[in-house]
Amino acid sequence: MNHLSAQRIAARRTLPFPASSIFEIVASPPGQVLIDGSGMLTRAHNPGRLAGVGDVFVMAMYYPPYGPYEIRNEVTVLEPNVAVEWCAFSLGDGHGVHFGYELSPADLGMEVTSYCDWSAVPILLRSRWSLPFITTDQLALTLENLEGVLRRGAGQGVSALG
Repeated sequence: MNHLSAQRIAARRTLPFPASSIFEIVASPPGQVLIDGSGMLTRAHNPGRLAGVGDVFVMAMYYPPYGPYEIRNEVTVLEPNVAVEWCAFSLGDGHGVHFGYELSPADLGMEVTSYCDWSAVPILLRSRWSLPFITTDQLALTLENLEGVLRRGAGQGVSALG
């Protein structure tokens, strides 16, 4: 199921895997590259799993209008096996574009929500930045890729992501 609001897009998918296996991938910069459905993530400069709020990680990106670039991301939410969120394009004090995952129990496993929220971007910049940078279909593809990685067993450890 995909969801769109005025300042947030999201996709949801129920995955038949434990929260710990899912979180192992979504809370890891290399895992993000592995499952990326947007085609923009090219490399993670940080090899390990995110440890807590305030962690910073850098991703190599490619976005056709801008070409290759690197982006600094700061973790804003990290609750193991429940939620992880980071702020990209940070303007300081949490202002920027927030990306994240939320996990909740479902009948057949875990419901995973992948989202992009730009409500913390000042109004003046929203139109200049042509937000959002990604689509609900790309978020849905990311979740499909996540399921594929889990089915292949890469959720058994971050070392398998490198």
